[in-house]
Amino acid sequence: MSTEVNSTQLASPHRSPSSEIAVQLEVINTAAFVREIMDALPYPATMINQNRQVVFSSKPLVDLLGIQNIDQILGQRPGKAMNCIHVWDNAVGCGTSESCAVCGAVLAILESRRAGERVSQECRLTIHQSGTDASQ
Repeated sequence: MSTEVNSTQLASPHRSPSSEIAVQLEVINTAAFVREIMDALPYPATMINQNRQVVFSSKPLVDLLGIQNIDQILGQRPGKAMNCIHVWDNAVGCGTSESCAVCGAVLAILESRRAGERVSQECRLTIHQSGTDASQ
């Protein structure tokens, strides 16, 4: 495990401060029908900011994660929110370790930002779940 605070094997280690994330959540919450549309999706979904941090999640994702509300994952990166076993491979977290180089989630996020368009990748996570590892 790397101990350098800013070392990364793939994506940027930069994070938005919690005050900025709170503003981003408020913008989403005040947008007409965003929550209703996200919660109506037949699958779990999340919105992330420019630093790959959760700023909003659908009710199906909150339910899947077994948490009470979005506040429990607000500001986290997707791997941390979903308890990916590789989130601690690097001191700066999700998307920054050697293992992340094959993660469809972070690769799709990075490509989408680079290309400025919708990108789809397959992703399979091994997560910590109730003291054991489970593949999702």
